[in-house]
Amino acid sequence: MMNILLPGLAALSLVVGIAPAAAGQKDEDNRSAPVEKRVCKSSPRTGSLVRRTRVCLTKREWAETEERSQSVGRSMQDQLFIPPSS
Repeated sequence: MMNILLPGLAALSLVVGIAPAAAGQKDEDNRSAPVEKRVCKSSPRTGSLVRRTRVCLTKREWAETEERSQSVGRSMQDQLFIPPSS
């Protein structure tokens, strides 16, 4: 059993030694790019009066979601619209 543990511990010590250096590099990358704040919204689950679903997205992602929803709604209305006969 000791033969199995030693290589595992050696590998783990290498990873732990490298991890702080990699984390420092990530911090430098994150400083250059501004992080968008997430906005969380909750909505009721279908079929439940109490349970809610929470979704967290950035403002840009919320705008894209709204735009897609509007587009789908318009296309559905266009498909359902029957022009009046003359």
